Amino acid sequence: MEKLPTKQIYLLLIIIVGIIALSVYSTYAIFTFEGETSNIVSMYTPNSLTISEDIYEYKQITVGKNSYVTTDIDIYNAHEYEICYRVWYQVVDDNIDSSLVKLYQINSANELSSGVIAGVGSTRVSIIITNDNDRDVKVNIGLSSTKNEGTCSLNIKDNLSIITETISDYQELTKAIMNSPTSKNHEAGYLRYQNIKTPITLDSDKIYISDNYTYQFESFTLTNEQSIDLSELEKYQSTEEKKYYTCLNNEKQCKFLYQINTITKETIKDEITNQDKDIYKLTNYDKLIGYLKGTSGIKKITIDNQDNYLYYGDNPNNFIYYNCQNSQDLNTCELWRIIGLTYDQKENKYLTKIIKNDSIDSFTYSDNDSNLWNESNIYKYLSDEYKVNNYEYLEEITYKQTSLTDLSSNIDNINYLETSHKSKFHIINLTDYLYSSSCSNQIISTYDENCLKNNWLNNNDGTYWTMTAKVVESITNTDNDNLETTQEPVINKQVYSVSDTINLSNTKDSLLMRPVAYLKSRMLLVGGDGSLDNPYIIK
Repeated sequence: MEKLPTKQIYLLLIIIVGIIALSVYSTYAIFTFEGETSNIVSMYTPNSLTISEDIYEYKQITVGKNSYVTTDIDIYNAHEYEICYRVWYQVVDDNIDSSLVKLYQINSANELSSGVIAGVGSTRVSIIITNDNDRDVKVNIGLSSTKNEGTCSLNIKDNLSIITETISDYQELTKAIMNSPTSKNHEAGYLRYQNIKTPITLDSDKIYISDNYTYQFESFTLTNEQSIDLSELEKYQSTEEKKYYTCLNNEKQCKFLYQINTITKETIKDEITNQDKDIYKLTNYDKLIGYLKGTSGIKKITIDNQDNYLYYGDNPNNFIYYNCQNSQDLNTCELWRIIGLTYDQKENKYLTKIIKNDSIDSFTYSDNDSNLWNESNIYKYLSDEYKVNNYEYLEEITYKQTSLTDLSSNIDNINYLETSHKSKFHIINLTDYLYSSSCSNQIISTYDENCLKNNWLNNNDGTYWTMTAKVVESITNTDNDNLETTQEPVINKQVYSVSDTINLSNTKDSLLMRPVAYLKSRMLLVGGDGSLDNPYIIK
């Protein structure tokens, strides 16, 4: 028998060793070669496998619903010349939304999962796979490579995808929140909410403006102010060199101060005189909001026999970017805040509850005198009309509307009105507002004005809705046929609303509304520390 050449024997031994290794150990990476030459490339994690272009192999990874996995891919070049490579992936399940499966390279550098490996060299590619589908998915991971002939031209098939994004650092958002400091002492001061573009129509004929201000006794005061006609206001838009501020409403002192960035003039027809009339709108501005001296942080609250973690105080570090039009440009993101972590007993995971920092309009709660949440105008608007980006980040849950007889109740005695209606958006219950205060008392009526001011949820210049219904004493219904009686609460026309005080509002009142949502448990924190200057960034 003719002997095999030494080179072929060596190659055969490597292949046999690799196959044996794969049968003994579990492998976390996948391997394939699609080179245009007969180059040999090895990928191993933790095993070695030598692959030629005649062998097509890959590793299939299963990612659970609404979760993520991480894996390392080690690529080894056994030759003395350079090898070009690129990692690819393929979602193989046709019954899922492949756009909700994303791969990122975990790397502190700006390199992606492709490049050149030096002769007799190796590299490690660390990747993370996220799945926002409501079912498990299977993903194939493979490698294309070829000899570096001066350019790296790799033939990636049309049905394969490549990794285009990098995560420098990441952790689970819920763990980051639970591991953050429980409290923080700070001095009285003010927050600056930047780049707000919700138009404000200026109603008065005159307005006070200034290039400076002071903050004291919970109020801003314009200094060296001057009163001008609105027609002159366009001359006082802020520049890099000089800033201009106003209290609006022709006032010199205010709780909320506005830095004037952009003024827009519109001409309308006056309904009374039928003459043209100029109106002025503040369409780009920074809003400054004062806060008290106090303590903020995270506290543990046991609700329904389950520990929850909630932010409290006047200024906790719970800012987060959401609803970004472009994930690569944070200027397109909205500023939201984290209410806290609530435990989902069905999924056995914590969900992150968030609220939009600014109100999105005024609404009547209901037009039919009902204060049931699923019959409200707000519920219908949030379910049918409210549109955001990044829907895949949100968990659809069944909401529990709370009910309350009167403010003399203990917090623990607030009841639930069960509902089977699901949605991705709702608004706060009164309990969210009470727990966010720095007050520790349990009787609602003792949450006085000073106590409620020390509450980060009280950061709007108006009154906004909760979904907590006013109820009166239960009535007894008797079924004469079955001789059974049932107790049912009487729901009336009123709903609790909040500002510096807790109010009882008629369902036909027009009040502000702030959307609330739950982030999925798998959300990854990829940047930020939760402060206003550096909000959390998630993927």
